Amino acid sequence: MRLVSALLFSSLMVLASLALARDDGYWRGDYLNREQYENRYEVIRPGPDDMAEIRACLDSWPNNPFGYTSNLTARIITTTVKVLGIGENISDTAKTDFPQLIYIKPSVNVLSRAEMHLLNPNGWYCLRANVTVLSEIRVMAHCRAHITSSRSDVTVMGSTSGERSSPGVTVLGRVNVENAECD
Repeated sequence: MRLVSALLFSSLMVLASLALARDDGYWRGDYLNREQYENRYEVIRPGPDDMAEIRACLDSWPNNPFGYTSNLTARIITTTVKVLGIGENISDTAKTDFPQLIYIKPSVNVLSRAEMHLLNPNGWYCLRANVTVLSEIRVMAHCRAHITSSRSDVTVMGSTSGERSSPGVTVLGRVNVENAECD
C-alpha cells in the first residue's frame, strides 16, 4: 500500500512540475503574445461574406488599429444556438498584449439564459447579431474591450441595458451588458 501511495505521489509531483514548467504565459495569467495566441487559437483571413460584416464593424471604429487591408485576419467564433437551456455560451477569456480582432457569428437563444464572456482587454469584438426570443443574454465585457455590431438593433417587447448594449434582435427578452475585470 505504501508503494502505491509513493508511486501516486511521485507521479503527481512530476505532472505538477511539468505544468509549472510551461512557459507560455497563460498559466501565470499573463497576456499572450501574437505567436502564443495564434498557436492556441485559429486566426484566419475571413471569407467574403464575413469580410463585409467585419468592414461594417471597422467603419464604426474610426481609429481601429487594423485598417482596411486585404490581408486582414481575425479569430472567428462560430454560431452558437441555445434552446430550452441546451447549448453553449460564448467565452473568450484569452488576454493578448496586442489588439486582436474577434468576429462573433450570430448567437441564437430561445427560452434560455445565455452568457457571453468577452474578457480580452485588447479585444476588438465584432458581433454579427444576437437573436434573443423569450430569453436573457448576459454579456460580460472587459472594461477596455471594444464591442460593436455589423447590424442594427431591433427590440420587440424586450429590453437592453448596460453602458454598451448588445446588438441584435430581441423579442420578449432581455440583453444586459456588464463591465467585467476593470483594473
